[in-house]
Amino acid sequence: MMYLTKFDINAARRGARYLLGNPQAFHAAVLSSFPPRPTGAGEGRVLWRVDRNGPHTALYVVSPDEPDLSALNEQAGWSTATWATRDYRPFLDRISEGQTWSFRLTANPVKQSLAPETKGMRLAHVTSAQQAAWLADRAGRNGFRISETSDGTPAVMVSSRSKDSFSRSDPHRGGRSSRVTLVRVQFDGVLTVNDREKFRDALVSGFGRGKAYGCGLMTLMRAE
Repeated sequence: MMYLTKFDINAARRGARYLLGNPQAFHAAVLSSFPPRPTGAGEGRVLWRVDRNGPHTALYVVSPDEPDLSALNEQAGWSTATWATRDYRPFLDRISEGQTWSFRLTANPVKQSLAPETKGMRLAHVTSAQQAAWLADRAGRNGFRISETSDGTPAVMVSSRSKDSFSRSDPHRGGRSSRVTLVRVQFDGVLTVNDREKFRDALVSGFGRGKAYGCGLMTLMRAE
């Protein structure tokens, strides 16, 4: 099974503001909404993303198990439970080659440095053109292509960008904290499905790096 959940965040609450400013804490809050997966339960990971549309802030989650967001609602929700979960599989099963969809994706576009002094390090793409090229490069690998507008330009835009710096406990350093800097880019655009299986796999496994911190989740709407 796969599930898609939308949770309305009350951004005026102190607990919500804390989570929105701390991706590590938000990651922990999302994962606490699921019981531990038993050994042999199969593949699957939790993807999540926060959308800010004017005064409205929402959390989207794609997961192999159905979440219980009661604790998150007490910390960052409204007076009544404000989330809805639906089975994601029927939607995924309807995806086919040739379909056109409007999409939104929050991702962490990075490249591996080749410079001698930083060789092997992952560096963030900084310009909109670099970020859009990063997405176009991954489109082919993941079963879709970016559609074109009437004048032949790619139908995608970088609609928002943010940069967070936070502490993370590093198990490879004996649990000591390390500093993480994360660049998030929100893409809005239109795509066409080329390979149904690859595309469906990408929708549930995510795009790029930073998945633990709210990156990699793509959602779709019917294109106008």
